[in-house]
Amino acid sequence: MTAKTKHKYSRGRIGALLVCGAIIAGSAAFSGGSVLDPLGMQHTAPAAQAAENGPGFYSPSGIGAGGFYIDSSKLVHYCLEIGIKIHTGRGDAASVNVTNVPAWQEVANYGPAAGTVMGSVAVTGEHLQALNYILTKWGQTADNQQATDVQLAVWQLRGQLGVTGKYWDYFNLILDTARKSGYTSNRYEQMVAEAYAAVRASNTATADFTPGQLSVKSASGYSGTITAPAGTTKLKVSNGKLKIEGKLVAEHTFSEPLNAPATFEFVGEAPPEAGWNRYYQMSFSGSQTNKVTRTVYPGTVRVSKIPGMQGVVTSEPTPPRTETLEETKPLQDIYTTMDTLWSPGLSSAVESEFVARGASFSDTVTFFTAAESQNQWRTMHSPDGTPIYAPIHATGTLYGPFLSDPKLNPSMTVPNGAPVAGHAEVTSDPKQGAGTYSVDTHNLIANEAGYYTWVWNIEHEKQLPEVLEPHSQAGISGAPAIPEKYFFTDGFGQRTEGQTVPTELTLTTKVRDTARSIGETTVDAVAAHPENGGWLQDAQGNRVPVTLSGIAYYSASKPQRQSAVPADAVAVGQPLSVLVNSPNDPVESAEFRVPLTLREGYISFVWCVHREDQPETVRGLVKEGCDDYGIPEETFKVNTPEVATKAQAQGYFRAAIYDTAIVSGSLPDLPARISFELFKKPVAGEPKYGPDWHPVVDNKGNPVLWQADELQNPNAVCEAQPVATTEAIPVAGVGEFKSPAVTAQSYGTFYWVETVEIQDPDTGEWVRVHRGKCGIPDETTTVSEPPAPAPPLPTPPPSSPKLAATGASAATPLMGLAVLLTAAAVGALGLTRQSIGKREKRRGTR
Repeated sequence: MTAKTKHKYSRGRIGALLVCGAIIAGSAAFSGGSVLDPLGMQHTAPAAQAAENGPGFYSPSGIGAGGFYIDSSKLVHYCLEIGIKIHTGRGDAASVNVTNVPAWQEVANYGPAAGTVMGSVAVTGEHLQALNYILTKWGQTADNQQATDVQLAVWQLRGQLGVTGKYWDYFNLILDTARKSGYTSNRYEQMVAEAYAAVRASNTATADFTPGQLSVKSASGYSGTITAPAGTTKLKVSNGKLKIEGKLVAEHTFSEPLNAPATFEFVGEAPPEAGWNRYYQMSFSGSQTNKVTRTVYPGTVRVSKIPGMQGVVTSEPTPPRTETLEETKPLQDIYTTMDTLWSPGLSSAVESEFVARGASFSDTVTFFTAAESQNQWRTMHSPDGTPIYAPIHATGTLYGPFLSDPKLNPSMTVPNGAPVAGHAEVTSDPKQGAGTYSVDTHNLIANEAGYYTWVWNIEHEKQLPEVLEPHSQAGISGAPAIPEKYFFTDGFGQRTEGQTVPTELTLTTKVRDTARSIGETTVDAVAAHPENGGWLQDAQGNRVPVTLSGIAYYSASKPQRQSAVPADAVAVGQPLSVLVNSPNDPVESAEFRVPLTLREGYISFVWCVHREDQPETVRGLVKEGCDDYGIPEETFKVNTPEVATKAQAQGYFRAAIYDTAIVSGSLPDLPARISFELFKKPVAGEPKYGPDWHPVVDNKGNPVLWQADELQNPNAVCEAQPVATTEAIPVAGVGEFKSPAVTAQSYGTFYWVETVEIQDPDTGEWVRVHRGKCGIPDETTTVSEPPAPAPPLPTPPPSSPKLAATGASAATPLMGLAVLLTAAAVGALGLTRQSIGKREKRRGTR
């Protein structure tokens, strides 16, 4: 491609076609502005704002060197070739990081060798590292002189690797021009030399050291410490684990060599080949590293190349990194023998304090390492690291029954003559070792009430053969890991080792009366005696006092004896309570009052022992339960009063009406009373009445009338319109009781309802024991107009001698007077009825 060839690439305001080391088409200098020096050379002036042109120098004659341009990441780019055209409009879009700058060979397009082939070999390896060094250390500059030297160093480095054609002619032409203009400090050769020296020193660096010593100190049969020298990079242990950085590991490699001696904890893991031997061996090894730090220079540069045009180069954005060279040597192995002598112990805790008669006793045994032991539980580890624990065998004896609790007098030895209820044994699981185990006691049945206590022992001679006679291993003779003639016991009467079979009581009861009226009282007598064992004693040696609770159940029919209270039996009245503490000694309950609310029927008492009713200190010592329901001796008849009524069938407006109650049956000797209510039958279209016969009116004062849809269910509205309630009158016993008079204030049908109440002697409140039903025929009164009075009969006139004498009839005037009087009376009656009717209409009544 010739110098006259033009490309259409554009890069901002600079668009000239360039050759590296020369400028074609009279382009301005690369920087934001140009300065003419005394030799007539142009050079770049640093711009305040980052421009796309780089620092360096460029002469009017076309000679130049320096940073070609600055990319968007502010990196300065330099020319890779000499005498090859380049276009300023590429920018940095096509630049890539490379690990190999390829060889180039192009036809020179200016200068003394124009038209001839010129090029240089590829740049790789340490040469590329040196090129990166130059570009990184000096190339990123705004100084024109330094940028010129960097460009000369790039060409110098490439040229000394091997060139084609008149490469050096072009190089020397540019160098001479730069020297004459003062735009080189002749540092380019120093830059190249320094770059190679730094790169080669880094690439050939080595490290060496002398290993130190490990030291071990054991703290127990399963623990200790190991001290490693400075520079240690790896530690390894056999038959154990190292505790490093909060983890247990068999081998650990440190991220960095220790900068000083360090001590680490370890735990021992006896191998399976040691069996349950008292001794096993651990070994420790490791490695140590020496480090030499060097600077590694990246073997990459960023290159931008358009085919047929000049390539430009800059350093990779990643700066040189620091690298450490290491040499590692093994540490001398060290061995130690671990002593695992230990003492097992145990405790027991029953699963439940109380055992029902007929059920099995139970217990749990917890194995642990005894306090006096110098080591933890004897453990070995399988090849996969799983722990295996020495099996320990324990024997247990259950003592009892006792009437007094053994926990009151605990002892490390069993009292002479203590009764034995049974035996059990348990062996720890090799997969678990220490911990809690349930004991198989399914054959130990509780048959008798009393206190029981467990005693557990670990005895040397009862251990498994593999524990007592472990085999030897290389260099270590066999010896058991538990002390010779070892014995451990948890003792007699321990707090957590007792179980209790509660006392069972049989109850004998009898109610005083066979029949009582509501409101009357009766008492019940209860006796208790133990079965299937004795009566347990408290801490003072006395029989445990037992609170019995009695409940009265009511039923309409006579109850039949059965073990459970039927669903239709209802608990009534106040519960009863008695305290018993001796057998077969009847205790009488407090008085029980028959509730006034009951109907005729039966009451049967049921007595129970409830856990929650007992004092907390003895709770559970007596079996819970109840006697039967419907026991004849515990049942009595409930009587109630009966009430019949007969109301006045016909009444009259403005006249008194009455109801009469007939009380029969059984009444308690308590204050009683009866009252009567009167309800008016609602009729559609008639006014509504409230209490005391007051008419109901709306917000305008108009009467509110009954509507037909309100009266669809007559029974529902029977008591919807109460108009009168009488005062209560005393009921001194059975008999007839007439209600106080009620004056009828309107016409219609009325219903009476009577209520009988008895005063509760405990609360003083009146309790309703009877209320009649609304709407029955015998409790209905019809109120109508009173009948018209009959006219008086005429009175015969007395005989008169004078009339007889005159022949005149004396009856004539008298009869006329009677007729007048009768007519007057009838007229007055009609006026009275007419006035009443008008008033009724004004009041809205009928």
